[in-house]
Amino acid sequence: MKKFFALALVALALVACDKKGNEPEPVEKVALETPVLTVSNQTENGFTISWNAVANAVGYTYIMTEQATTTETSVTFSDLQPGSYTVRVQANAAADSKEYKDSQFADITVTITAPVPDVWFEQDMFVTDEYASEGLTSYNSIFIEWIGQDVIEVKFLVIATDGLEGMSGEEAWEGYSDVFQTLDAEGLEYVNSDGCLIYLDGCTSNTSYSVIAHATHVSGETTLLTNEVTTAEFEVDDTVASWFGDWTLTASEALKLSVGSDGYLAMDFVAHDFSVPVTISASTVDPNQVLIYGWSQVDASLPAVGVVAEDGSLNVYTGVALDEADEEGYAPTWLVYGDYEGGSTFVSGQFPAYSFVKDQYVAEGVGQTVELTGGYHFTVRHMEVYSCNEDTGQLSPYANEEDFPLFYLAGDITLTSADVDGAPRAAKMFTGKAKAQIASRASVVSTDVVAF
Repeated sequence: MKKFFALALVALALVACDKKGNEPEPVEKVALETPVLTVSNQTENGFTISWNAVANAVGYTYIMTEQATTTETSVTFSDLQPGSYTVRVQANAAADSKEYKDSQFADITVTITAPVPDVWFEQDMFVTDEYASEGLTSYNSIFIEWIGQDVIEVKFLVIATDGLEGMSGEEAWEGYSDVFQTLDAEGLEYVNSDGCLIYLDGCTSNTSYSVIAHATHVSGETTLLTNEVTTAEFEVDDTVASWFGDWTLTASEALKLSVGSDGYLAMDFVAHDFSVPVTISASTVDPNQVLIYGWSQVDASLPAVGVVAEDGSLNVYTGVALDEADEEGYAPTWLVYGDYEGGSTFVSGQFPAYSFVKDQYVAEGVGQTVELTGGYHFTVRHMEVYSCNEDTGQLSPYANEEDFPLFYLAGDITLTSADVDGAPRAAKMFTGKAKAQIASRASVVSTDVVAF
């Protein structure tokens, strides 16, 4: 018995050992083929995603906003809003499959765009006196209004129609698109809601202006619109017209500019004889505004700007910039120099520097006294065009070192009619393009008065 028991134990041991040694190797599952997705039947609010049947797949999982399954090889989405949608699809193996596992997800993105309406961008151009209280009138300003739907860009050009030289809007866009302005993001919001209204002031009266606008819809469609309007022709009353004509300007003194031994600019009031021919002409932007040519000793073609008051007096303004600033921020600007708390200084700000009262054919001009910020007082004794940087307050005369000393008009100014019978002749309107551009920017807007 003992022998048999021993043999039985050995047999059991051998059987157990044999079973462990012949255990089969685990089999690695193969991923199903990834579906290949295509878009079909796309409409204004939906689309269908289709894919090839994947061998050994028992169904498919798809995900867009939610996850779902299907045994078909396509799925349709409807009632969608415009936008971009990403759909993911996976081929599924049988849950008990020992050979296959689910495939990787395939992705596809579909964009639904809103239908493009027949009219998605409109433009209007007009003149009005509705904003005359703000200085924007039918003879010096033009207004442009845009309204649209799903507009993503507006580029535009406003120009005197003569400047187009007969070109069509399409020709102007093709040739000068690099100088078109781009409406900012805030403006676009207005275009796509209640409408965007912009204006251009400083326009010339009785002049045709054109606006060319190139708009782009979210769909990629573009349109080019051109409109034209003519500013009103204002009537100048007799009080203003009485200042038009040729005059002789005399000054009671001069401001002498010289370079001192230390290399710095020295400025002194000295006696000097001035007899300067000037012409007073009508402005093209305001019926009460006049342009005075000849006052500037820097360049007689640069006009001083005056406004005729209701009492008939003529107020000549300082602080008027005659051109846009250069890259360094300097612009030709009328500035005044005069007495300030026992010394002399330049003063910035836009205000009447000289006031002229006419007695028949002679007009006496006196430098005005103004209160500066801080309560100090300043009296004008000189006005001329200087190169001025508004941001830094730095200025310099338009002259080279060899030009010094310079003598500029100063003190009290007298205007005497140049006509022998005392009646000023008809106004000589400026004709040069550059002068017209300068004059259009020489508008009068009051600002604070600040000493340099």
